[in-house]
Parts: sequence; C-alpha cells; structure tokens
Amino acid sequence: MKQGSSEKEGRSNTVASRQATTPLRETSPTLPKPPEAIPVAAVRPIIPSSAVSRPSEPEGSPTGRSSEGNASFGYCGQGEHINCVADGATFWYKGEKIVMSDIASPRIDAARCDAERKAGFAAKARLLQLLNAGRFNISQETSGRLVSRSGRSLGEALVSEGLARRPGSGSWCA
Repeated sequence: MKQGSSEKEGRSNTVASRQATTPLRETSPTLPKPPEAIPVAAVRPIIPSSAVSRPSEPEGSPTGRSSEGNASFGYCGQGEHINCVADGATFWYKGEKIVMSDIASPRIDAARCDAERKAGFAAKARLLQLLNAGRFNISQETSGRLVSRSGRSLGEALVSEGLARRPGSGSWCA
C-alpha cells in the first residue's frame, strides 16, 4: 500500500509542478469587425488656418454670411473634432459643426434597418471625398447651411448619386 500511495503522490506532484511552470495565457476579447462598407480613413495633415481663405461677402447670399474653405478631412472618431466627417450631411470644419440643410442623409448610429446603415456609410465616404477634392464654399442661407463648390451644392451631388434625399422625403427602409 505504501508503494501505491507514493506513486499517486509522485503523479500529483508532477501535475502540480507542470501547472506551476506552465505560463498562463491571457486571452483578449475578440473585437467585432466593422462592416466591409466602412472605408478606413487615411491620415492627412490639417492645413493651418493661415492657408485657408477668409470669409467673403458673396452677392447672392440672402444673409450675406459666407466663407470659403479648404482642408484635409478624415472621419470623426473619439477625440477633438477639428476637420472631420461625422455622417453624410454633417462635418466639422475648423472645430465648428456644419450640418448641410439641403439634404437628409441616411443615419448610421440610429439606422432603422441595415440598408439605411450601409447607405449612411456610403454617403459619409462620398462626403469625405467631396470635401477633400478642393476648395468649397459654406454659406448661411435662411434655411440653414449650404456647402458648394463652383456654384453646385455638395448636397445636390449626394442627392443625384442616390446617397441623400431632400429633407422630408421618404424612408431608407422598405
């Protein structure tokens, strides 16, 4: 009996020593992968405000407030919103939130269906491209802010591409 009990002790000591020498593996939680439709923003430098033209007074603006801008935009994330795109109709320019009043864009965070969410990401990506394509004009109209380039509304470009709608028209979900 003594021999059997020492064999058990020897085996349990071996198991205990293996457990003591085996390093514990830390498992990291698996993070969800974003949908493939979400483009990854390229990191670009912000153009200093000294390189951006100052506000001008255009003839056709009903309120007389207009400014021309040019900057490198990225996607808004966690941090300061300097020059970034939040969704298909909202962006931050020089720290100021600009909501385009001539369009209704599909929602991303509060989407009512998957089709609306996908359309929202596509609209956000296209607005980023449009803003980074060159100088644009921001004017304060009686209905809100209009963003244009060479006399054409960027909102109108999004509507013509099917990435936005006129305010108050239809739903993105069937």
